[in-house]
Amino acid sequence: MSNFSALSLELSALREYSRLAPNMLLYWTMLEYASDNGYAYFDFGRSSPDEGTYKFKKQWGAKPEPLHWHYISMNGRPIDEETSEKSKFDKAIQCWQKLPVPVTKIIGPMIRKHIGL
Repeated sequence: MSNFSALSLELSALREYSRLAPNMLLYWTMLEYASDNGYAYFDFGRSSPDEGTYKFKKQWGAKPEPLHWHYISMNGRPIDEETSEKSKFDKAIQCWQKLPVPVTKIIGPMIRKHIGL
């Protein structure tokens, strides 16, 4: 086995096929390839604890590795993580996750056009 790592790229499938769990097959295939070709590690990429992506990766046996985040403000002042951009949206995210899917399909596109990714 080598010390090489396989890095997970972004995977996605068309929503109408979600019931068939195509992402599971895609990850399975990548893990199988990495194993068959002697890769020692498979890097699932970054996730924040308790987020959906974190839970998804954990079910595959991924083990968390602590990462250190460094923030640099444009004005040179220290950044308080409690008031960071992410935490500003925590309540909105929690509310969104509780909305019925038909409602998100209606209002989602209207909100998305105002979000820069």
